[in-house]
Amino acid sequence: CYTFLNWTEGGTVVSSTASYTFAASANRTLVANFSQTTYTIATSSSPAAGGTTTGGGVKNCGTSVTVTATANAGYSFLNWTEGATVVSSTATYTFTASANRTLVANFTQIPTYTITTSSSPTTGGTTTGGGSVLSGSNVTVTATAAACYTFLNWTEGGTVVSSTASYTFAASANRTLVANFSQTTYTI
Repeated sequence: CYTFLNWTEGGTVVSSTASYTFAASANRTLVANFSQTTYTIATSSSPAAGGTTTGGGVKNCGTSVTVTATANAGYSFLNWTEGATVVSSTATYTFTASANRTLVANFTQIPTYTITTSSSPTTGGTTTGGGSVLSGSNVTVTATAAACYTFLNWTEGGTVVSSTASYTFAASANRTLVANFSQTTYTI
């Protein structure tokens, strides 16, 4: 982790070669000067919108280096690569500095699903909680009955999926949910 710089005597460079030959004609105090080797650790994200990386820069040879990848919203960390080789599958990657390195943090976009809600009949009430959501996220859709109506159930493609007005599920596909209401009747 060090390279030879030069030989000095009294602060003056007397040779720039590691082997210094001279004729002995007086007492001499020679100093061999060395410099520590440094390496550049470059990090980047692919795609750039996928996330950020930290921990790169100029590092001394032999030191422990930790690079960290942080995914942006809508993305998840996939792996660290160098060239075409996967070097780590964990977002925090630690190694010993022994060469210049160019590391790429790879991210993958998390799929989004569309949750569509509607009321049947349309005058029966309102629904909330639909929209575009990330895969795996918990979604809660809520049905609120209008005056003179009662909530019955949530259906999808004609099949009952919940009998509670507030229905929670993990997003794993596009869904079209219908909140069914019945009109309240009175016997006089």
